[in-house]
Amino acid sequence: MASLKLSASMENFDAFMDFLKSQIEDEISEKKTLNDILIAGEEAIVNVLKYAYPDQNGELEVIIQSLTDQKGVSIELIDDGIPFNPLERLEPDINAPVEERPIGGLGIFMIKKMMDVLSYSRDNKQNRFKLIKYY
Repeated sequence: MASLKLSASMENFDAFMDFLKSQIEDEISEKKTLNDILIAGEEAIVNVLKYAYPDQNGELEVIIQSLTDQKGVSIELIDDGIPFNPLERLEPDINAPVEERPIGGLGIFMIKKMMDVLSYSRDNKQNRFKLIKYY
């Protein structure tokens, strides 16, 4: 298990992504699986950095763990920002014309499609969003 905790600002986006990539790239040989994890991780991280703390500063902790029971990786994002369960977000109508679609929501839709297991909990005033991918 490895973790990185930094201020939840877009200035730290590259550090979070470098950390994620460094923890999984040697373990996952299939390029599509690696890309799915990196894209889903990016979307989840950006959501926290942009929206979790609208009126204050806060932190984001990213915990990455190799799964031993099944070959896979777990990415958990923990923040004390506003409560937000991404799993309750309605799926966008991807068949609607682009000009009729509301802005936002595609990132969570992509995460749901790319990852195998997603879970959310709100414990001790913290959002805990876990993404799991098997390979």
